[in-house]
Amino acid sequence: MSRRKVEQFSNTNEINPKNWASVLEDALIPDKKEIFLKRKRAIDLYFDEESLDVIKNETGVVRSELYRFLERCFTLDPNGQEWGYRALIPRKRVENEEESGPFQLFLAKYPTIKDHIDEWFLNRKRKNLQPIKGLKEIHADFVRLCRESNIPSSEYPMNTKTVSRQSLYRYLKSLEAMNFYQASKRYGDEGARKIKSDPSKRNTATPQIYRPYQRVQFDGHRIDAMFTIHFTTPIGDQITEILERLWLLAIIDEPTRAILGYHISYGAEYSSYDVLKCIENAIIPWKPIQFSISGISYPKGAGFPSGLIEQAKWAVWDEFLVDNGQANLATIVKKTITEKVGAHMNPGPVEMPERRGIIERFFKKLEENGFHRFPNTTGSNPDDPRRRDPEKNARRFDITVKDLEEITEVIIADYNNTPHHALYGLTPLEAMRQRMEKGLPVRYLKEEYRDEYTFVSLKITRKVNGSIKHGRRPYINYEGAEYTNEILARMFDLAGEQLHLVVNINDLRYVKAFFEDGSEFGILTASGKWGLTPHTLQMRKQINKLKNDRILEFGYNDDPVQIYLNYLSEKATTNKKDRNKLAAAQKHQKDFEDKPLQNPTEPEPPTPKPDHNIVKAQQPKKVEKKSGEPIDRKEPPSKLRKTILY
Repeated sequence: MSRRKVEQFSNTNEINPKNWASVLEDALIPDKKEIFLKRKRAIDLYFDEESLDVIKNETGVVRSELYRFLERCFTLDPNGQEWGYRALIPRKRVENEEESGPFQLFLAKYPTIKDHIDEWFLNRKRKNLQPIKGLKEIHADFVRLCRESNIPSSEYPMNTKTVSRQSLYRYLKSLEAMNFYQASKRYGDEGARKIKSDPSKRNTATPQIYRPYQRVQFDGHRIDAMFTIHFTTPIGDQITEILERLWLLAIIDEPTRAILGYHISYGAEYSSYDVLKCIENAIIPWKPIQFSISGISYPKGAGFPSGLIEQAKWAVWDEFLVDNGQANLATIVKKTITEKVGAHMNPGPVEMPERRGIIERFFKKLEENGFHRFPNTTGSNPDDPRRRDPEKNARRFDITVKDLEEITEVIIADYNNTPHHALYGLTPLEAMRQRMEKGLPVRYLKEEYRDEYTFVSLKITRKVNGSIKHGRRPYINYEGAEYTNEILARMFDLAGEQLHLVVNINDLRYVKAFFEDGSEFGILTASGKWGLTPHTLQMRKQINKLKNDRILEFGYNDDPVQIYLNYLSEKATTNKKDRNKLAAAQKHQKDFEDKPLQNPTEPEPPTPKPDHNIVKAQQPKKVEKKSGEPIDRKEPPSKLRKTILY
């Protein structure tokens, strides 16, 4: 009996059954197992070059069946691998559906119909705004297209009872398997987003993260609760209104699960300034706050690493994991992380929160164990049974943003002192303390950046303006305000020169100036009432925009910040976003009131002698405080000067 060459069945150059995928024989039912073993024995005997008669006598497999089994074994599966022994399993379908069956033959004959089916199912034309077609709708369009193609009723598929409905469904199923990413969009963006991240492309050799501060994760979470704000309108009425939901920003240490710091943002969306504040809170050594809520206090041992662990004071991380949010990737944030913190910034793939799963789980735990238990909670979704008119309850129990700050402080401090399953029962603080006491290397923030003025600052360059001819004393302009001091006001030779400025974005009343060669010049103060009330760079820009839009008007002797606060108080009666801006401004004012007074690091400039060569109109003017005490407009009040950190 003649034998065919094995090469005529194989699609590859290498023929070795030992490389085929195996079959778990014990998983087969007895009848199928017996048939499978006979077929497998026949194939093995064939490769051992036994005669066809021997194969038939020992296994009962005749020549025609043997050749059919060989052809099946060498058929390629959807992954491009030979089916091998798997093809010998009884009733196992191994045929390539794209090369067999009347439906595939029909599609090969009518490629235009095939293209329409693929387009309908995969929704490849993104400009098409029609909703995704269901299977029944695709079949109906398929029948319509067949009729438009003048396929007679006596030919396939028009001659079948259901016009090849099941064949079409099977084809769509195979199409889905071969185009799983595009097909996943039929079921929503979430599934497509996860599939897009190909696990095979991930680096599985990433070293274990064990050392504290080796990597941290940052993210923002909108708090599932409503809160109130108290404010006074310009006409003196006391108002209580509801704010938009606030943001909680946090930084978590990946190896120890400890929250290093957090920040509550009052904006509709958190900004780059909020990100910087969160980073600052995670590095500056923590100090307990004084609570105003009766009965609330820190649990024993609760707190934050930078305040409770000596080795964690001023510690900084090596890698900063964030998402691709606009605020997170702002230039000032990147420069702070890379230049001052000295860390690598890792934004990772777009829309992949799973990559920062640790902080995502922290936010979930925080909600479940904290905010979702409050009567003012919004719940996790609109249908959450815990959501019971949160705005009404926020008013009823007068749950303010100040309450939120104190409650959040206690909850997160207690989280750091709660045993964690990922740490084998240790608390985050215990895990960090133990590992740092072992001498694991940790970097620390440079001394030059360990003050608020330098850490949250911008570096810019401005030209010195001024002219003896026009009787204009030297000054520099920044964000709509003039800055000078008694020394600069006398140095007309600097007019036209450039000064480098270090701007504390949390307090624009002052800037720190340097000569072009880098030597320090001194502190410049905002002229007029810009130098009175503490305000941030963000507030300054908002005020200037309102002025440019002719919504706010103020003169030299008006305090722009107070006018802005009055404007927000008026708008806050009807507008939630303005309430949040007002709440942020109120908190900023309160933070400055609570800061301990500090002496400036540079000496007071000497009192200048009168210079009669300068036009009198340009001499410092006297303005009246509300108390009636005169002050020099060029010299800030002593209390305000003491609050500046530099």
